[in-house]
Amino acid sequence: SMLYIDATKLADITRCFRYAHWRHEKGWTRAGGVELCFGLAWHKAQDALWACAFAERSRTACKVEALAAFSREWAACGGVAAQAATGSHHGSALAGAMLEAYIQQILPALAEWELVGSERQFSVPLGADVTYVGWWDKVLRHKSTGRIRIRDHKTCGKSAYAVDWPNVQEWWRREFELDWQVDGYAFAGLAEFGEAFELVEIEASITHPNAGNGKHDVH
Repeated sequence: SMLYIDATKLADITRCFRYAHWRHEKGWTRAGGVELCFGLAWHKAQDALWACAFAERSRTACKVEALAAFSREWAACGGVAAQAATGSHHGSALAGAMLEAYIQQILPALAEWELVGSERQFSVPLGADVTYVGWWDKVLRHKSTGRIRIRDHKTCGKSAYAVDWPNVQEWWRREFELDWQVDGYAFAGLAEFGEAFELVEIEASITHPNAGNGKHDVH
């Protein structure tokens, strides 16, 4: 039978075979916390924001749609209840401030790019009975050169905050230099797009409790 494997499973196998067995074969997982729920909701917000922005609608309208998408997922995954129980700064107010900073810091740099895909699934054979699978958050094509970039959205805590540019601490960015997800996305990108594929970008959005410190970085 065909074995389907993704970046998470690969990382868990290299971490501990027993852990990978219980998590992926037996389905034993721990309940996600408020940070995980926020990350899921942030991804939904990004999908709505990018679709709106690349449709060349107003930034105000795009922020409203993105925040609405965030709020729906935030409620669906239990974020509202978790925030009330823990007193966490994660929530719709923080997401709104982050979106405002994101629109100012990230969207202008996308003017030269086309959105090829959002949450685009890929499947790459690794052999006769093994297939590497996953989803790219965003796939971009440069308007003039045709080069392809894959972007992955990440949220990170205030410990990764940097006062000066780049906006994210060096230690956080270096964690992705040797990473199963980045390597796997690059492998799949090269397989699907060939020489047009350029690189994988990691986009960091900092969930700083001070809403005025909303910062984003792409590397």
